[in-house]
Amino acid sequence: MKVASYLIWPMLRADKYPLMRMLQVLGLVLLCFTAAANAQREPAVYAALAQQTAPAMPAVPSPPTIPKTGFLVVIDAAHGGGDASFPIGDKLAEKDVTLGFARRLSRELEGRGIAVRMLRNYDAAISDDQRAVMANAAEPSLYISIHACSSGSGVHTFTAQVAPAASGSAFLPWNTAQAGYVRTSRSIAEAITTELLKRDIPAIALRAAVPPLNSIAAPAVALELAPPSGQPANQVNAEAYQQGIAAAVSVVIASKRFALPRAGAAR
Repeated sequence: MKVASYLIWPMLRADKYPLMRMLQVLGLVLLCFTAAANAQREPAVYAALAQQTAPAMPAVPSPPTIPKTGFLVVIDAAHGGGDASFPIGDKLAEKDVTLGFARRLSRELEGRGIAVRMLRNYDAAISDDQRAVMANAAEPSLYISIHACSSGSGVHTFTAQVAPAASGSAFLPWNTAQAGYVRTSRSIAEAITTELLKRDIPAIALRAAVPPLNSIAAPAVALELAPPSGQPANQVNAEAYQQGIAAAVSVVIASKRFALPRAGAAR
């Protein structure tokens, strides 16, 4: 108010100083225009400064798209991270063989128009309980666990060693969640075994407590890849051999897609 007082006081004597009064009026007008201009300019200046000094927020990745209805296969490459499991031959770790085949099977299924979710698509350790939780959260049509070994030959297809029970319950015991789906799981295992044998790939269907099959609330099988008959252990990783297995498994899954539960049916 200091400037305003200085300008107003002489205006009281405008009868003696007309020129001074005119200059004072012009000064007040300029003062008003300057104040108005600053009022409009300051928010823009502050906004520009904020843009220059504020740290950039990291982008949040979108979650993977999983069909709420339709057909979804969850593929789980066993082991990973510090859990390499048993060595296969001199240079192979089971965790690497399982991940390589899981990716191959995923591509084969996607080529047939089947949606796939990989639980492990990199070298990471995931506990058995975490695998079951992740798989059940996706509510898949089919769960496939991938294993490998250096003993025996061909493909061993496992299903859970639980007694069948009625499905459809909203509350499933954790250690026997597979009971309501095990009949369908065994049907899938038998079909995979039959298709592999047609292609001259040794195969057998077995029942065993392979984690986390018992806790999967969907049809579920575990595939254990062994070397081809009469071949050294490292041939379990041979491209042509794995491709033949992936093709056989994908043919069976494609043929069963309308008989298996729809993904997200429990929602």
